Amino acid sequence: MSQKSFRFDFDEEAQDEDFILSSSNEYAYKFINNWPDWPSNIALIYGEKSSGKTYLANIWQRISGAKFIDSQDIYLNNKLDINDKCYILEDIENVHDEAAFFHFFNKIKESGCYLLMTSPKHPNKMGIRLADLRSRLSACANLKITNPDNELLKQIFFKKFVDRQLKVEMNVIEYLITRIERSFGAVQDMVDILDKEALKQRKNITIPFAKKILELSG
Repeated sequence: MSQKSFRFDFDEEAQDEDFILSSSNEYAYKFINNWPDWPSNIALIYGEKSSGKTYLANIWQRISGAKFIDSQDIYLNNKLDINDKCYILEDIENVHDEAAFFHFFNKIKESGCYLLMTSPKHPNKMGIRLADLRSRLSACANLKITNPDNELLKQIFFKKFVDRQLKVEMNVIEYLITRIERSFGAVQDMVDILDKEALKQRKNITIPFAKKILELSG
């Protein structure tokens, strides 16, 4: 699949054209942009750390005018004004009162509002004890962000280095993507380490430098 280059960082001012669209997130991206013609009024985006869940939530917020709420808001009925119509609840694994979450979920469903949630895991892997809640979450639109391919990893590496004003040749990036775990989190962690060590040692990030860091961190 051809790649479309977009910015990857999750700042609030970022626009749709700043997103890195690929086969790993295309389904979720198209789904949220198809609002309000969703097959379900509740959707969950799930994927690993740094995979772009918050960025997609921000895109939908601009499209729908959704209101961001947190895990504490589900206990406060006055926080849910049905005139808002659209809500975003991130990191639902942090909601520990399953009964309250279940009632909140039902209120959203019955009021005809829209809810977009995010989580690193599918509901069946969250360890949810309340069967009714687990069933409801599993039945909503579950939008998975899969692990990136090498081309996407290359783009993410490049953008993260640019955002930190680090000059890194493409051959270094190509060297790195064949030697780290193919995941968004692994890229973020490696950029953090390389940036820190390059500053500390006052060295440029080259293949020999990257090789040494990989050996030390491995």
